[in-house]
Amino acid sequence: MTKLITVKEYGYLKSSSAKQSLVGEKISPLAFAELADLIAETPDNDDVEHGSIFWQRGQRLQVRHYVGMVQTSDGTQIEILPKISDSFTSEILRNIVFKMLREVGRIPYKSAQTANLHTADLPLLEIFIRDFLDNVQQLVKRGIRSDYVRQTDNLPFLKGKLLIGHQLKHNLIRSDRFYVEYDSFEPDRPENRLIKSTLQKVMRLSIDYNNQRLARELLFAFGDIPFSTDYRKDFQACSKDRGMHYYQDSLIWCKLILNDEAPIPQAGERSFRSLLFPMPRLFEDYVTSVFKRRLTGWKVDSQVRSQNLLSSHGTNKQLFQMRPDLLLENEVVKIIADTKWKLLNQSDESNKFSISQADLYQVFAYAKYYGSERVILIYPKTETFNNAISFDYIDQNCRLDLWPMDLENENNALNDFQAFL
Repeated sequence: MTKLITVKEYGYLKSSSAKQSLVGEKISPLAFAELADLIAETPDNDDVEHGSIFWQRGQRLQVRHYVGMVQTSDGTQIEILPKISDSFTSEILRNIVFKMLREVGRIPYKSAQTANLHTADLPLLEIFIRDFLDNVQQLVKRGIRSDYVRQTDNLPFLKGKLLIGHQLKHNLIRSDRFYVEYDSFEPDRPENRLIKSTLQKVMRLSIDYNNQRLARELLFAFGDIPFSTDYRKDFQACSKDRGMHYYQDSLIWCKLILNDEAPIPQAGERSFRSLLFPMPRLFEDYVTSVFKRRLTGWKVDSQVRSQNLLSSHGTNKQLFQMRPDLLLENEVVKIIADTKWKLLNQSDESNKFSISQADLYQVFAYAKYYGSERVILIYPKTETFNNAISFDYIDQNCRLDLWPMDLENENNALNDFQAFL
């Protein structure tokens, strides 16, 4: 039986057989063991895209910097939401994740019809699935596209091209048969195979009755189409023809749900179903996209020409690439900006507001190499960090700003940042 557990980044999971005094969400011993094995088989590093999903903390597992869903073999579904504010409901946090993913194009953008879906009490995975199913339902209404498929067959009538070699081999004494090659107009094309395979996977993943019912109905619509046997090959073979544009949103979902672009490595031979996004990368891409699209009066460059910090003696080989997240320019000034998916505490001055010393060195080096007299570190706005903090690098003619990005209200965030600049 599937059990849903919701936990936030940096929250804890524990086995239901562990000590009751340990703080953490309970999961089955089997699910705990599988996730612990996943840690052991995953490189122990800080790589944003490829590090382990959890840290082992004695008898507990601590969630790292991912949001999304992991499902273990016994059906335990673990929904991971961002840790931004304790006052935010799960619904608000899910909406923030969806907004960020749509802004950066990780999932298809959907119009106002999203607001009409009664999904407030659904976990992220079920909302993802509902979005995918709605896309496929609209596709079916517009018509499942067919294509010409090359076939060979031994038929009782002549059709297409007669294959002389095969005819002599198979029908030498059968004058009533014709071994032919012909083109048949069929719905068996890579896009349809991928969608049908995704519908099948959705049937296994979903625990929501309405999602399961709609997936079953749509599978029936794709009934004569085979499943994909090679996802990567079929994705590469998808048509870029303009007439297939209404397939694109469904295919984006297919890539995510079929794990063609999953950021999480699979552990050994275990079958972990996951749909996870690394929050540091998602936050960086979101801020970049919003600033490029809506920041007025500034040139926003995220593809900053790379500089290197060191050059080795003799070989002149350059090391330690320096590429800030953003370079903001107007006719007067140049500003370096870097995003940090970390939680600051502006009232904890004794601990330097929880600022990483390495981050300060990093952006200072950026400022020197790119000729900027101002650098901004952009953090998520939280209950403990909701006002900008400014410093000066001593004797260096360089200003450092720490600025909170409001993820709940994009308009407020843009207005605040525009005024702050």
